[in-house]
Amino acid sequence: MENHLTDLELSSELWGINPELLFIYLSDSDLDTDNLSKAFKLETIRSNTQKEESSCRRGLKWFCEYLGLMEKDQVTPLGKIVLISQNPLKAIQACLFARDEYVHAFFTDAICKDIRSIKRSEFESYFPGEATLYSKLFASFSFATPMKTRMKLNMPLIKETGQILEFSREVEAWLCAKSIFRALLATQDEDLISEAASETLGLLNIPFETDIRPMQVTEAIKHLENIVSETSEKTLTDKKILTQVLEKTIMNYTESNRIIKSHVARLLRDPNPPKSRKSLDIQRLGNTAPHFGIKPKKTKDLVNFLVSLSNRASQVYLPYVEEITGLDMKLLISFLSEVLGEDVEIDSHFVNFKKNYSNEVEVDKVFHGYSKFLFEKHAEVNRKLEILLQSKNYLNQTVSEFYNVVHKNTLVIEDIFLRRVLSRRISPFYFVYTLIDPSDAGKEIMEKYVKNNRLLRREVEKLSQDWAIMKTDNSATYVDMADKLFSKGLETDLPTKEIRIMTPYTDYELQKYVSMLRRLIMKGYAIHIICRHSADPMPWDRLKKGLLEGLGRKTQKVQIRTYTRFKEFLPASKLLKLGPSRRKEFGVHAKIFMIGDAQNGAVLLGSANMLENSFNWNPESGIYTEDPTFIKSVKSFFDFVWTLSKHDALDFSRLGRISKGPFFPHHYYT
Repeated sequence: MENHLTDLELSSELWGINPELLFIYLSDSDLDTDNLSKAFKLETIRSNTQKEESSCRRGLKWFCEYLGLMEKDQVTPLGKIVLISQNPLKAIQACLFARDEYVHAFFTDAICKDIRSIKRSEFESYFPGEATLYSKLFASFSFATPMKTRMKLNMPLIKETGQILEFSREVEAWLCAKSIFRALLATQDEDLISEAASETLGLLNIPFETDIRPMQVTEAIKHLENIVSETSEKTLTDKKILTQVLEKTIMNYTESNRIIKSHVARLLRDPNPPKSRKSLDIQRLGNTAPHFGIKPKKTKDLVNFLVSLSNRASQVYLPYVEEITGLDMKLLISFLSEVLGEDVEIDSHFVNFKKNYSNEVEVDKVFHGYSKFLFEKHAEVNRKLEILLQSKNYLNQTVSEFYNVVHKNTLVIEDIFLRRVLSRRISPFYFVYTLIDPSDAGKEIMEKYVKNNRLLRREVEKLSQDWAIMKTDNSATYVDMADKLFSKGLETDLPTKEIRIMTPYTDYELQKYVSMLRRLIMKGYAIHIICRHSADPMPWDRLKKGLLEGLGRKTQKVQIRTYTRFKEFLPASKLLKLGPSRRKEFGVHAKIFMIGDAQNGAVLLGSANMLENSFNWNPESGIYTEDPTFIKSVKSFFDFVWTLSKHDALDFSRLGRISKGPFFPHHYYT
């Protein structure tokens, strides 16, 4: 399994391998449509992740074949059953339960022991070498939620799926056979089914010597299906094959009808055909009969019967002879040719007599029985023709109904898929920027900036006029979007009351937001700030005066941590002696502003620090969004760096002493 699905792995699930997309791929394959491309777009929106469409199609194809829903690019009987089932998504889940021996063993054990949560290490014992892949597969199928150290199982769904395993192999053949012959089953006519079976096998190039006529209808269908499933690469549920079967059978019966009508008309027109008379050689009959396994007395009765007919008809319908005598057709033809020789010609439909024979049987009585047979046979052929024509219409109707059901199910699945996508919060992404805004800065500041410089004055004109025309509707300034982010907490009662700020450097720009932050703290918000550790006292002094003094007593809800490291480890005493240019320092460089959680919050990130230059002067760029998947990723990153920084949480009492001299991260004092 791993080789086929590796390209589709995400952190917690498989991209595109879920019951909804499997059904859409299956229906596309059967109906020759392309709803999958649209579904891929919805999956991209849902997961906020994109995969190569070709890789996903290969993965879906392999998985459909793995579950037995497709074989060699054709939808299998089981696949067709899934397509028209009342709940196709549960049917696909049941297929995974039934088809994968590891899944079947694990779920059976989980149901017996009522396991609702299992350790990762124990889960791995059920799926040697592929536990990670199976955990993501279970998440995609809604069977489980992978967690850091455990797997949380969806036991109600697993138990329900275990109860609908009628899609397993044991009943598959019968369900398939029933769909194959549904156009003929309504008649319960074993002869018709037998003929259709023979024609079908012929079209599929399958040898079929077993006589199924004596069997019951259902047994015959099962028997036929077993032969087909073992020897054929095609599926009998193919409309084209079944239509061919019916048309060939209709053609055969139409021809039989024509032959009987023509024969009856000839008998009525010429009831006593003139022929020369000839005596039968009874001695020869008695000697020849044993070679064909026929008793002499029966032979005499048979021949007398035939020659009696020859006195009233130059032709005798061969199926009548077969029915009256009970002899095998091939044996009968061989025997008559041997006994009567050149006096008789036998074709595929008639025994043609060239002479009359002396006989011991009453001619009128025999001819009356023959006439009755012909009229009954004609009525039977007409009846079966009518059945076959009705069956053909029924087939077209049922095939149409089949595709209507598949189409209806496809629309239902697409709707489920769409609702699943729309159930998550969909938010636009805003391009956030900083450029000098002459109107916002004011005339006095701009005059100081430009003075008598002609080029700078022209540049200011461009900033005032050209950028207003060029910028798009989803563009906004850092100042506006920072206001929007913090205002979200004031205007909306968010369930998660947390603010996360990651900014390497700060200055008095913070003071502009102190009032909003104070009100947010009063509403119950906690503020987490990660900044860069600086040996220079100036940034700490700005932080203290710009934020902490403005918050006053509200600082108990504020936590500040730093993250700075050095590429070569040295204790603080030696780092101090090296001087800033030689310390090979690295640390926090990301700029993140986030409020709330993934489901209800917002995030602003980009190149701008919480500095006056970044928010008002420097050309900066970033993104603002309320997209849940994006926020979840940002939150994971922030929280991980927050954990790394736990040893450098700032004690505010210590912050007051920083201005007396430089200090370094906690790690370098050990």
